[in-house]
Amino acid sequence: MGFSDAPVHRLCLLALVLCAACGTTMPFTMPEQRLAPPPPGKTPAVSEATPHLVAYPGIAVAYVANVDGDVYHHRDLYYTYFDGSWFCAQALRGPWNYIEMKYVPSDLFRVRGHRPPSLR
Repeated sequence: MGFSDAPVHRLCLLALVLCAACGTTMPFTMPEQRLAPPPPGKTPAVSEATPHLVAYPGIAVAYVANVDGDVYHHRDLYYTYFDGSWFCAQALRGPWNYIEMKYVPSDLFRVRGHRPPSLR
């Protein structure tokens, strides 16, 4: 739940309390939470049909060299870091989904913001 969801949850709780106090019931569902990809224009733009993967020495992470932005490949998934959050996708063109930090492969923290030595 994000900070902006707090007012919605408070209203829902208030509605439930009021219905319970009045002895009435009403069908109630919580609003669906959707995970948003990075904003348009900030997602990786593919410059070729096939990703050009450049390996980092000693770890199972590759840098995708032919896209705009820092995109990494690890175990059949693509990852990118944008505006303080990680996103992953099964294909470079997306869809990109938010991923919690605890599920980000630890090797990605080691390489984020650094290109492989062969590209420096």
